[in-house]
Amino acid sequence: MDWKIIIAQLAEKYDQNEIASRAGIEPSTVTRLKKGEQTRIDYVAGCRLVALHKRVMRRSRVAA
Repeated sequence: MDWKIIIAQLAEKYDQNEIASRAGIEPSTVTRLKKGEQTRIDYVAGCRLVALHKRVMRRSRVAA
């Protein structure tokens, strides 16, 4: 997964704290993923981020 892209796309809709809250991870983790300082996260957190990303992207396609 390219977490930098996923976080960047989520950041178009939510701020860092909202992404973290919705994905159940720490805001500092969101920051490190966005900067590319962290490239791995645990499976459950990754699944939550991917699910959130899918929901956001699906909504943005419907709205377009």
